[in-house]
Amino acid sequence: MKAEAAARLELSIEKELLTRLRQGVYGESDIMNESQEAFKKALDELEQEEEYESEEVTLFLSYSRSLENMFQILVRRRVI
Repeated sequence: MKAEAAARLELSIEKELLTRLRQGVYGESDIMNESQEAFKKALDELEQEEEYESEEVTLFLSYSRSLENMFQILVRRRVI
């Protein structure tokens, strides 16, 4: 019930904002283009963060595998 009410409210707000935008309530500025540019910039920043995090994970996994291999060698040699 609450989810339905929230969805209806969200849809109603969205329709109202689109109506106002079409009527020119927000002026003649390029509001849509500015929003798209900000969205693209934010998306680009997120992609860069994901690439960086992916590199970190790859390095961590490589390091982890190296440690695991060293541990197995030491166990086989009965050092540990």
